[in-house]
Amino acid sequence: MSIETEWNPAPDADLALAAEVYAGAGHPEPEKIEQPGQPDPIGTASARRDGELLAWATVYPAEDGAWVETLLASRLTRQLQAEAYDDLPPDDDEVAAYEAIFRTAADKAREGGFGTLRWAGQDTGPAGAAARALGARTVEEIGRIWRAETATWTRPFVVPQVEARPMPDGGVEAGPARIHLDLGGTRAYVNAGEAIEDGGLGAETLSGLIAALIEYLRDEYPRISALTVFEFEDGDDAVIRRALELAGLDVDARAQNFELPL
Repeated sequence: MSIETEWNPAPDADLALAAEVYAGAGHPEPEKIEQPGQPDPIGTASARRDGELLAWATVYPAEDGAWVETLLASRLTRQLQAEAYDDLPPDDDEVAAYEAIFRTAADKAREGGFGTLRWAGQDTGPAGAAARALGARTVEEIGRIWRAETATWTRPFVVPQVEARPMPDGGVEAGPARIHLDLGGTRAYVNAGEAIEDGGLGAETLSGLIAALIEYLRDEYPRISALTVFEFEDGDDAVIRRALELAGLDVDARAQNFELPL
């Protein structure tokens, strides 16, 4: 069956959809999290196939147009069941669902008098696919997702050896520098802005600690197949960005802001 979309102008429509996913995963209903200063949404577009909830997009008014927040039902379900976020490539249903909800969101934002529709997402994910399908433009790169496959990664010749010590969370430290980890499923995740403390070390030394972390994961956590690091487009992350490059990680995806004129 084709994908069907529905528009609900109720301010708590997204919470009702989340509750549906939580119930299906055997979890109690989520509580609404109030964001200080965030206005009520103008509505939520949802997509279903044969009654099964696929995704939804909540549209908020903003000073420079309408802003969209999205969720994929299947990803949220897996996150609840595994207690970890997965970074699997998007499948055809996810891409089609995002295109459908963004088209509906754009129509409703246009009807509401907004001149632009904006959202954020990865260029390789369904948000990026929707941007290309609708003719949206990339207005800003806000970060990158770096990745190293633990089984195939090799230490670059230029990376120094660093005496690293393991930490209780699965991360490693060396002197004043620390890298904290979120271990879940088959991958280890690092949010560079929160989990990497460079301790004032240069990029070359920090690259040695990153390399030591990958080797530690390979030796002590055989279930972990990849290390992924989210690095922000921010001046504070410049040393980290260079260290990731030196350590031989590859840019797997780019986090971008998209804009669709209405």
